[in-house]
Amino acid sequence: MHVNVQLRFNSATGQEAPYYRLKESYRDVRGHVHSLIVLNIGFEPCLKPLQVKRIARALTMRFQHRHHGSLFPENKDGLSHEERLFAERYWQRMLAKGRITCSI
Repeated sequence: MHVNVQLRFNSATGQEAPYYRLKESYRDVRGHVHSLIVLNIGFEPCLKPLQVKRIARALTMRFQHRHHGSLFPENKDGLSHEERLFAERYWQRMLAKGRITCSI
């Protein structure tokens, strides 16, 4: 997964602000590249773009190793406590929306 960041008008603040999406890129059988929006995060004024990038990397690792239990002990993913809370919230949203599955 990677983060797509766009500056968009945030009607709640009346200003332009970063709008975040988690996307996954893949190639079809013909070799054409496509992107799939995995999660519209939206406006997160308390997060900086670099933090969202770290969260996306941690979510990618979690997705790749979802069938193997915990890959790293607590705090070994490089995320702060706040970033870890956001990552968990985004993970649960992706599960609830059916964007990812944890079944084998």
